[in-house]
Amino acid sequence: MPVFSDFELYRPSNNLRSGFLVTLIYNEQIEISGLLAIQLNTARVDKIIKSQSGLGLDEESYILGKDLKLRSSSVPGDEFFLLRKKIENKQTLLWKKNYIDNECPLITMKQNTQIYPGHRGNKVFGFYKPIEIAGVRLAVISEIPESKVIEAILTKVNITIFIVIGIIIIVGIMAFFIARQITIPILKLSDWALQASIGDLSYKEIHTPPNEIGQMKESIGKLVTSLMNIADVCSRIAE
Repeated sequence: MPVFSDFELYRPSNNLRSGFLVTLIYNEQIEISGLLAIQLNTARVDKIIKSQSGLGLDEESYILGKDLKLRSSSVPGDEFFLLRKKIENKQTLLWKKNYIDNECPLITMKQNTQIYPGHRGNKVFGFYKPIEIAGVRLAVISEIPESKVIEAILTKVNITIFIVIGIIIIVGIMAFFIARQITIPILKLSDWALQASIGDLSYKEIHTPPNEIGQMKESIGKLVTSLMNIADVCSRIAE
């Protein structure tokens, strides 16, 4: 089952806002043979949230982590505050109390709309929904000025949740197929090398990608060819 690291400023990528989805790689004997980690850039989530913000400039949605710091925002210009700015209001504190401190199951979530001072200083209607991505709990908060229609918030939150979950599902499927492309050729090459070590010098056609695995195939092929030449010389000497 995949594990999600949550989003962070990843120093090796020049402090790029990233999260890592990690899954185990199994061989044909269902034994763990390695790990596959996929780096997710939060800029893609920001872009999707902004593109789905169809209620006007006054409405905004954002995603928070358990530390109440911004993970993503629909408002242009908020990029600097992501993973830096802490947002504490009625809705964010209520989400943290219920789903982080008390660890309530997501199935018990209740839709709770409140009016409170927003983090930009204006009074807003606010609504939150908890989500969980591979063991990491996040909150999707949508806010709209008091003068706006509250029903529009529910539609926006659902769209955001479906999109975020859809991204994770797609990445999980990609991780599965990438893992198969990596492990199956390696297992076949390992079997070929083992057969060669016990005297079976037949050449095997194994499809490999044009990377280090392909180089491994070429090396084993050259080794088998060399062993065949040595065996042929020894056979002639014996005659």
